[in-house]
Amino acid sequence: MLSSRLSLEDKVVLISKEEVSRAIKDLPEPINQETAFSLATKLEADYVLFGSLTVFGESISTDARFFDVHQKKPVVVF
Repeated sequence: MLSSRLSLEDKVVLISKEEVSRAIKDLPEPINQETAFSLATKLEADYVLFGSLTVFGESISTDARFFDVHQKKPVVVF
């Protein structure tokens, strides 16, 4: 569902889950911000979504940032 919300026909093309899975399979977890930037550069992405999801009991907390890979600056923080 997130991918359908982020994609925009002819304007935003998402890198497939399979391609990302292949690229991260040998990386240590958790993936930090610098690793996310390196991975995005390797995959020739212009933007990267990076953050965390925390589940505590029945509560879920998200912390996410949408970065411009070339400027290494957040475009959107949510």
